[in-house]
Amino acid sequence: MGGVLYQMRMLCTGRSSMRKVSWAGGTSRPAVPRRSSRNATMWLRLWRRRFALRGVSEPKNSAQLLLAHCLGADTIYGVPEKTLNRSLSGDQQRLFDEMCRKRLQGLPVQYILGEWTFRDIKLRMKPPVLIPRPETEELVGLVLDSLKHVEVGSYQPDPQGVPASGPSLLDAGCGSGAICLSLLHSLPTARAVAVDKSEDAVSLTRLNATSLNLLGRCNVLHMDLTAGLAQRELAALGPFDIVVSNPPYVLSSHLPLLQPEVRWWLFVEVEPRHPELIAQELAEHVWPCLRLVHIYQDLSGKLRFCILRKISQDEEPHGK
Repeated sequence: MGGVLYQMRMLCTGRSSMRKVSWAGGTSRPAVPRRSSRNATMWLRLWRRRFALRGVSEPKNSAQLLLAHCLGADTIYGVPEKTLNRSLSGDQQRLFDEMCRKRLQGLPVQYILGEWTFRDIKLRMKPPVLIPRPETEELVGLVLDSLKHVEVGSYQPDPQGVPASGPSLLDAGCGSGAICLSLLHSLPTARAVAVDKSEDAVSLTRLNATSLNLLGRCNVLHMDLTAGLAQRELAALGPFDIVVSNPPYVLSSHLPLLQPEVRWWLFVEVEPRHPELIAQELAEHVWPCLRLVHIYQDLSGKLRFCILRKISQDEEPHGK
């Protein structure tokens, strides 16, 4: 009888099994379900609301990715519905809570997970190496589309005279190795040189190349392209059929250093304001050996990718 009276009092007073506490500053914290009634979906909704209240970017996506990782999947769509309706284990709950608190502190999801899928490869991610943007996947797609129109027999031998069965690539400013490793994964006969002035980036690219079994075709070098000695070392390894770059620094100081290493094509991911600057400097013959072939928009409609071609000595620069 006592239990029945207690339940009736709870109903009359409007209380429920959900309780509310306060954040510092007086804002309401989302209700926390009782431990006995928790399931994965409840915790997903709880942390999504917490992220939204604290101004975390992409709160829904953040919560879904972190929970999916705890449940052994890459995305929430890879988690069976019956799993989402079950309670989390103690270890899963502690891991999810720990990762979500790191997200509240502003740490990107990629760093929290320690890995990230880029196109069709999975890469390790560590700060302070920059996280590849979704637009960079489009850059890789442009390179692969361009190579479809190149015959294998047209590739040049390497500096030792060994015939090449695939294109030679240079990734200038490789970061995590996303661009060059994705290209090597899609081009089984290609080989690449990846350079970066950051020791952290070089170490991470080597780690990713090793885990993907691509280190045998990828020469990863710690190199500052602005250094004179580095330029001579790079010249001994090139020129390269394809040069790709997503430079995190001023483009006008970066492209002239790459110009001598380009045999055919230079693919560059840039800020939306850069294509106009590139076109202007090419018109002023700042880089006489390069011709701007095309400017592509990214999926959001912003000018993002520039494709430049090396012109031969008997060609008129810039189509003149």
